[in-house]
Amino acid sequence: EQAVGVHVRRYGGIDDFSALSLRGSSPTQVQIYLDDVPLVTAQGTITDLGLIPLSALAGVEIYRGGSPGTLPESSIGGVVVFKSKPKPEKFQWNVDGGYGSFETLKLGTMQTQPIGNASYLIAYEHFRSKGDFTYVDNNGTTFNTADDQVVRRQNNQFAQNAVFAKVAYDHPAGWDIAFINSFLQKGQGIPGLGTRTSLTAHLDTWRNLSAVTANVPIVDHGVLIGKFNVFFDYLNSEFSDPNGDIALGPQVNDDDTYRFGEMAKFIWKAGNHQRISGMVA
Repeated sequence: EQAVGVHVRRYGGIDDFSALSLRGSSPTQVQIYLDDVPLVTAQGTITDLGLIPLSALAGVEIYRGGSPGTLPESSIGGVVVFKSKPKPEKFQWNVDGGYGSFETLKLGTMQTQPIGNASYLIAYEHFRSKGDFTYVDNNGTTFNTADDQVVRRQNNQFAQNAVFAKVAYDHPAGWDIAFINSFLQKGQGIPGLGTRTSLTAHLDTWRNLSAVTANVPIVDHGVLIGKFNVFFDYLNSEFSDPNGDIALGPQVNDDDTYRFGEMAKFIWKAGNHQRISGMVA
């Protein structure tokens, strides 16, 4: 949010969907990547930013108004690339947390370590809140203040767990391979809008993204390099409104979406200052 032209919009409370836009574009016009893997789901082009624990990231690259040729897709709004932490020089472990109003709790931990030519990184984040703030309920009568009352928000709780793991290996011959897995589990109550509230509506979300990336020198001395990756993305969302408080009738919707992709990229170093690249995705 501190970068120029970057806007993060949250649709609701601290647990609700958040999306990113660049220089006035809509979130659907921005592509978001984790390393070389696109985070867009099969349900649409907007990406929820709560998938990755922040402690697993080394930095963020922002491309406004287009994308570099090293990425398989571009968009008119721009591209944001989240970079996972590389192989560390030594063992690292940290823990952080915070507590706030409405029983809001956030805990996180990250551990990474080199083991010879290999390394691993694992990060975990837990986030929850009761969300029972007070507000003025006008009972659906905007112009009649006699029936207004201060009530406490109900069924607004949520709990979220995110796990990120990365295992990498650098071979002395010059090639390397890495496996990453990002998992998100979230359960939240759906309190409803206005006077149409619910004590039972609920939404559960599960998402798991796995990817394997490899860099292989095809010609000696790195004159021609091949970069390859494959990924698989699974998303499950289940909405339950057994009493029909929010919808027109009782509903139980269980949606599963799957996404698979691959990319092969070749880079030829044509001299000290020129590079020619090609890509198949």
